[in-house]
Amino acid sequence: MIRRGEVYLARLDRRTDRLGKTRPVMILQSDLINQNLAASPYQDIIVLPLTTRANPSPLCLRIPRRDRLEHESTLNLTTPITIHLNQLDRQSGPLTTLSARELTEVQKRLRVILGFGDGEIF
Repeated sequence: MIRRGEVYLARLDRRTDRLGKTRPVMILQSDLINQNLAASPYQDIIVLPLTTRANPSPLCLRIPRRDRLEHESTLNLTTPITIHLNQLDRQSGPLTTLSARELTEVQKRLRVILGFGDGEIF
């Protein structure tokens, strides 16, 4: 089962990614949905793409190189996309998993970006 905060390689197409290439993505959607995904006719996943381009913006979060994530990467919180489950490279497993602190930071920033909570990130 995939889990929120895990980073996988995904084959993205031009509809979901300007370059239409394979890149790391972080699973964003709830584990409540993820646990029933394989048996569901709805097998889409909400993810956040990572890029190696540095972007020191509060709308992004730096993820250091670790485990099988080969490069320090930027998680752009303003570009959630939906992909099909079969676009994930699940056979190889996750490249890394965000820490509890990193996931809390993602949630905090997304609440502000999406207008679901108060707070400042700038």
